[in-house]
Amino acid sequence: MAEKTRFLKPDQLSLFATQISLFLRSGLSLTEGLSLMEEDIGDSRFRACVTKVREGVEGRRPLNDAMRDAGTFPEYMLKMAEIGEFSGHLEGMMNALSRFYERERNLRQRVKSAVTYPLMLLLMMTVVVFLLIVRVLPMFDRLLGSLGGEMPAFVRGLMNFGAFVGQWYIAILAVVVAIAIFWSVFSRTGAGRSFIDAFKASFPVVRGLYRKMAAERFATAMSFLLSSNVDLEISLELTKGILGNRHMSKKIDSCLKMMESGGTLYDALYESGIFPRQFSKMLAIGFKSGEMDSMMSRLAEIYEQEVDGSLRRVTGAIEPAFVALLSVVVGIIMVSVMLPLIEAMSNIG
Repeated sequence: MAEKTRFLKPDQLSLFATQISLFLRSGLSLTEGLSLMEEDIGDSRFRACVTKVREGVEGRRPLNDAMRDAGTFPEYMLKMAEIGEFSGHLEGMMNALSRFYERERNLRQRVKSAVTYPLMLLLMMTVVVFLLIVRVLPMFDRLLGSLGGEMPAFVRGLMNFGAFVGQWYIAILAVVVAIAIFWSVFSRTGAGRSFIDAFKASFPVVRGLYRKMAAERFATAMSFLLSSNVDLEISLELTKGILGNRHMSKKIDSCLKMMESGGTLYDALYESGIFPRQFSKMLAIGFKSGEMDSMMSRLAEIYEQEVDGSLRRVTGAIEPAFVALLSVVVGIIMVSVMLPLIEAMSNIG
């Protein structure tokens, strides 16, 4: 199974592009600038990458070829660097790449922040319920047994489950680790990425948010490409390489085929399902007026706001939902224990 190439992080890509843009603007040669960059980088992998690029440039290779030899830059960035060098606008292209990867970093950070808190709540809830089953319920069982009572079948089943986990926890942990390793490897394969993309695009809870995030990335990339005077069809092809989303890539392929068959931009964007009709119409108007890049930029801003709003709504709803769920689970367990305990004490009285 072929593994996914491990590229530099978006913030590192943004920093690299920013530095290259600044060096070119200040009149420094790429070799001098890359040497200065090496001295300031603390991350060993990032520094090794810059060293590889510098050595390639010193060997009189074009910057995009030196970056490709490093093996840590995404295809989109390599193509943009190639276009920038070919057109003589490398400084402007690197500046655009810097802004693009900065937005990509911000998007990932927003998603990470939104996911971390719910996962922590879920972990805490699991620990509380497990401790209740393993530690608290056996105490009530002994107390109820001393009073001549008996635990309900539901609570007895929970206790048996807790005892099973306590006895076989090493084997269970080994199975969990094995599943995690398998999933990590599978998710890096083509089939795995296709499965994950299809799941995200169809699962009701995340489907809407996932589509908005993909549309934001698409609009952002297209805005930067078109503002750099890259042809529309070439821009669509390049955008596929940065989405990391096979489901959206298929839509872009569908859009390209419709345009090659004589379809209008509006029809292609709408029929492919990349944007809703009203947004597709905005882009068609922008294409006719020569302001396609501005329209794409505006759509990226709209989707950025929608993604932020969706993330806030999801995280805002998760906390009370988890608290309510934990309260219900603990309440059911305690009521199931207390009722027979009260009944046994009443019989003694």
